[in-house]
Amino acid sequence: MMIVTLLTLLLGFYVQVSADKLGGMSMEGNELGGKMSFSPPELSDEDSYSLHMPENFKCDGCKIVAIQLTKKFSSIHKKRKSKSDLSESDVIDAIDSVCEDKGVFESYGVKMVKGIKRLSGPDFKETEDEPGMMQGGGKWPGRLHEMCLRYVGDLGEDVIYKQYRKRKNLEQFLCMGTELQGSCTLSKKSTKEEL
Repeated sequence: MMIVTLLTLLLGFYVQVSADKLGGMSMEGNELGGKMSFSPPELSDEDSYSLHMPENFKCDGCKIVAIQLTKKFSSIHKKRKSKSDLSESDVIDAIDSVCEDKGVFESYGVKMVKGIKRLSGPDFKETEDEPGMMQGGGKWPGRLHEMCLRYVGDLGEDVIYKQYRKRKNLEQFLCMGTELQGSCTLSKKSTKEEL
């Protein structure tokens, strides 16, 4: 009985410590039981009303666009018998099916993850499985759609597809470079400068 009580106390302490680190989550009760609740993230005016992706979400947005493009190309290649490159028209169709269809990004939104507002949604492993309440819809799908179109407009379908064939994953190419392709590199740099 004493061991069970000790484990319950330790588990209660662990859950409380973990909850404190999550942000957007509160707990009521004691070490023997209670209630856990989540609240939606508080958004700034820019987060809520800007037509463009706010700076602090650009890295996550870039990764989501890269995931969706990679997923589309991989899906097409798995269905093909030939291992050869896609034709130019197939590449354009594939990219258009991601970037032109706002529905691709409808399931994405923002939630608090370890005290930080992050984008979350299908296949975005960094935040998808983290507990929390996601605030989706609104301007988020349109912002992701705009980011996707911007990458295609500035880089070109052929360059994006060649990088996919070379790497099999577009995240490093689209998000970790310089300038347009440096959404994650630049956000890490600005975070270090703020500290």
